[in-house]
Amino acid sequence: MMAPMELLGIAVSGDQWDGYPAERQRLYSHIMSNNIQNIVVVTGDIHSSWANDLPYNSSYNEDTGAGSVGIEMITPSVTTANFPFPIGENLLQLSNDHVKYLNLTDHGFILLDLNPSRAQGDWYHTPEPTSANYTASIAASYYVNAGERHLRTASAASPDVPHAILAPNLPQNIDREFEVRVITKEVM
Repeated sequence: MMAPMELLGIAVSGDQWDGYPAERQRLYSHIMSNNIQNIVVVTGDIHSSWANDLPYNSSYNEDTGAGSVGIEMITPSVTTANFPFPIGENLLQLSNDHVKYLNLTDHGFILLDLNPSRAQGDWYHTPEPTSANYTASIAASYYVNAGERHLRTASAASPDVPHAILAPNLPQNIDREFEVRVITKEVM
């Protein structure tokens, strides 16, 4: 996870970018000094769902997004056990105003729609991985407009992603292996 995650001003996990604050700040400074636009960080392997602004420093404003370097979308796991955070979602969000969406318990995935005008992530949650009935339901949608550096809540899932893949004809003998499909659109 690139965004900071703190409680009472103390980093929760040194195994993420919080363990390398000087390096993260150097990267952020490079992005801001060179006016690099459209920064979207996609993160996984922490088995939970997050939508984060990436605050540059203490000037970050949670209401306007001013002071954000870019955004981060973190995908949950489909089958792997969730990461056991010893603290709750509400406390994490209260302590980290750049966290716009957080779900520590549900399995699922993100569908990303990247195009010249915006990047949108739609979080879908699924039942427990051992369930024979595969369904996916929309849990949250966030986007960033081209040239902006902060997340906005989307009113609906992206209309540009073929949603037929959300109800695939999965074979009955599927165990813990899932086909990963990457959908790309030509970006000009």
